[in-house]
Amino acid sequence: MLASTISFRADAQSEYMRGGRMPYDAFDRLPRTDLEVPGGTINVAFAPGDIALPKEKLLDWIRMSARAVTTYYGRFPVNSLRLLLVPVDGARIRGGTTWGYRGAAIRIPFGRDSTEDVCGATG
Repeated sequence: MLASTISFRADAQSEYMRGGRMPYDAFDRLPRTDLEVPGGTINVAFAPGDIALPKEKLLDWIRMSARAVTTYYGRFPVNSLRLLLVPVDGARIRGGTTWGYRGAAIRIPFGRDSTEDVCGATG
């Protein structure tokens, strides 16, 4: 039973971490939350998997980050952004990958054991 759970988690993780149509095809299958920011919308999707932080805390972190970008550029740099958070092993954010060929998109591998200190999602 444990082996099948580990295998499932590895398969789910790899499915959302590679592939020629990634992350765009994920948005066809996953529920999303739309965050309005000055000058644009961020469409946030969470790949399957457990995350220690409540999703609302992660959405707060995204809002805070979008405010910083908006302040820096004077507006959000794109009208629409797809943001995919993928749970991975560990307790940290593992960078991110951006795409632009089918619209602005970012995939962020996010440690499922991350705390509020990791993403600054306090408050």
